[in-house]
Amino acid sequence: LKPLDPTLLERSLEGILQRKRLRQEHASLMAENLEYLGHLSLYERTLALFSTLSIEPLADRIVEALCLETRAQGGVAWVARADDAGRLRLATARGLVRVEREPEEIALDRLPPELAPLLRPEAAPFGMESGGAPALVVPLRHEGRVLGFVRLSDKLAGGVFEARDRAVAERFAAPTW
Repeated sequence: LKPLDPTLLERSLEGILQRKRLRQEHASLMAENLEYLGHLSLYERTLALFSTLSIEPLADRIVEALCLETRAQGGVAWVARADDAGRLRLATARGLVRVEREPEEIALDRLPPELAPLLRPEAAPFGMESGGAPALVVPLRHEGRVLGFVRLSDKLAGGVFEARDRAVAERFAAPTW
């Protein structure tokens, strides 16, 4: 209203700025809470794995959890054979995976070139092509030894595995390192 009251204008502007700051703070706290809940959920699933002693159910749980965390529609795991450390055997497959097209065993000394990063001591999850589609490979290692790996494929909505997916997979697989 005219005449303009500078004190009233100043109070109105301060109120607007305060509401804007509160909305930004609320959005920031909500984002932090969602991130925390995601970490907590991942931690709880990782702890559940330690209650499984048999390798097949354990591999199945690992693939299931990784598919859930990365939004992959398919996953397959190979694990080290108990009688031969140089060979990995197919342990489980879930979702959109054609098991008949997967090798029953993989020799570590004869890995296909796209899986060669598995042999690096510092191997972290990495991307590759599988059947013409993007895939994410998650190494499972212990004290430098390859225990196996999981290959995730068919990300929901036709997406590609991104840095976030690799980070989640790395945190998930870290207890095996």
